[in-house]
Amino acid sequence: DFYSALFVVPLALYVVYREKKWLVIAGWIALSTILEVVRTGIGGIFLATSFFLFFYYKLKSAPWLFGLVILGISAVFFIPDVHNKMFLNESQSLSSMSVSSMNFENIQSNGREIIWKYNLARFFDPNPMIGAGLGESMEYTKNNFTVKLIHNDYVQILCDMGLIGIILFGVFFLVTILKVMVRTWSNASNNLVRLSGAMVLGSCAGTFFSMMFDNVISYTQQCFVIPFIFIGIFLKAIDLQAQGGDDI
Repeated sequence: DFYSALFVVPLALYVVYREKKWLVIAGWIALSTILEVVRTGIGGIFLATSFFLFFYYKLKSAPWLFGLVILGISAVFFIPDVHNKMFLNESQSLSSMSVSSMNFENIQSNGREIIWKYNLARFFDPNPMIGAGLGESMEYTKNNFTVKLIHNDYVQILCDMGLIGIILFGVFFLVTILKVMVRTWSNASNNLVRLSGAMVLGSCAGTFFSMMFDNVISYTQQCFVIPFIFIGIFLKAIDLQAQGGDDI
């Protein structure tokens, strides 16, 4: 979770200083996630890198994004540890994949969907608007499942705070992300604004992905703070540009 949120930092430092050591550091950071085959971390780092490149370099990032997609597909199907941890059917191959087979039922989820199903039925379904209250789903999961965490922040928000909670959460970040996107792609923005905006979008993409399969808010809460730090840097960069401050 931390690597997904922070991975944009060495990428941004490389953009500023053009020193290859920052790319080496980025690769070193990713190694533990890759070698331990942490799927959430791998997906989060992939999305963080992709969003950072796309929103800073725009269409010039297309070759890099294509290369990342090829590397990701190759890792899933041709690295045995990653492949076996990804699919329920270990014989699943790239040639046998089809549109109909690309669904959650073929993915090894380690029982997460059962936990989500029981929690939603117990806490969300009876009170879909307001949920059951903070902490209810976490306590239930801790006392009734071998896996002590829900491993999905969105399910937990729905269970504890209902549709009101998830809508408020979504509206806040949607408005924020849209503002960042507009200013990042604006020709009127300087390099500092564009770079800090790309960091926001990359960090948010990695963090929001991690929230789908982990408990970022309730378990690694310090990680959830990181995108807000980058949002603060981005807003300060806008102020500095308005004041005529130095660019990078």
